[in-house]
Amino acid sequence: MSKHICLVPNEWSKYYSSDVLEVILKKDLSCDSISKKVQGAKINVNGTTAQLRYHGDQPWLRKDQEKRTFPNPREYFGVYMSCNDCRKPYVIFYSKLKFTSTSLRY
Repeated sequence: MSKHICLVPNEWSKYYSSDVLEVILKKDLSCDSISKKVQGAKINVNGTTAQLRYHGDQPWLRKDQEKRTFPNPREYFGVYMSCNDCRKPYVIFYSKLKFTSTSLRY
């Protein structure tokens, strides 16, 4: 299981705990979309709308009226998103082998 930390507007903490905000985020954002840095998803919590952006590799739900190109630590806080379905990509190679008694010599 991996975790992502999404920066969200401080206004959201007035209405919901971090655990509830995690559920709200997971409803609209997948861990896969965060890993692939898909941008643009909008989430509205009690009148404060934010759009998914990135500050470097950091997922950031930037307030619509925000003019800064970076998150101000006094205006945003981190919400953990635990991802049960996040897995590192892997490749499986299959090979059909035919064994005979003569090919298994030591």
